[in-house]
Amino acid sequence: MKNLLLLTFLLMSFFGFSQEVSEQDSVTKETEEQEAEKKVKKWNDRNDANYNNNWSFGFGFNTVNMSSNSKDLFDSDNRAFSKNPFYLSAEYYINNQISMEGTLSFNTFSEGTKIVGKTILKGSEANYIAADLALKYSFGDLLKLNALEPYVFVGAGNSHVGTYRTEESPAVQVNQKNIFTFNAGIGMNYWFSSSWAINLNGTAKWASASGNANHLQASIGAVYSLN
Repeated sequence: MKNLLLLTFLLMSFFGFSQEVSEQDSVTKETEEQEAEKKVKKWNDRNDANYNNNWSFGFGFNTVNMSSNSKDLFDSDNRAFSKNPFYLSAEYYINNQISMEGTLSFNTFSEGTKIVGKTILKGSEANYIAADLALKYSFGDLLKLNALEPYVFVGAGNSHVGTYRTEESPAVQVNQKNIFTFNAGIGMNYWFSSSWAINLNGTAKWASASGNANHLQASIGAVYSLN
């Protein structure tokens, strides 16, 4: 009788231990699956109901061309890229296709570069500051792309050009200007992970008032997405 009770106790202990080990294995497997899901999470998971942070931030370099002639758009003499050619941006994704972005950029037209065909006098320079807002449409989801995110955008902004003097009229100071612009452009993000991407962007800016210069701005930088 004692042997039977002992055998029963040992069997119950064994099955209880086996069940506990099985439950622990199940929890461990579930945790591993969740971690695996996090690792494969993509930048375009914003349609997921559990995705609750749609902000991304960018920083990088920009160049500005205020040429009066389309033939000079790629001429380095017409391009501002000096001292502080940086930009900062913040973007809010409404969904995977549509987002709003604000960008603040800085640059300097140094001596020898041209603004609307006039060469900046030696010892003079013109500061450039621009604040822009854009409504963007991404083709990444539409084209079912995993890493590449091409987009187009429209918007508006204000570009400030500081005072300077030119070689053509050295005695005359060109006054500073605030140029309200209507903008449009194209760009792309290449996502290395769910958080980090390289960004390329090109913006055409049309001055709203006659007498102010239309111009182009191009940039390259990094994007960090909060998720």
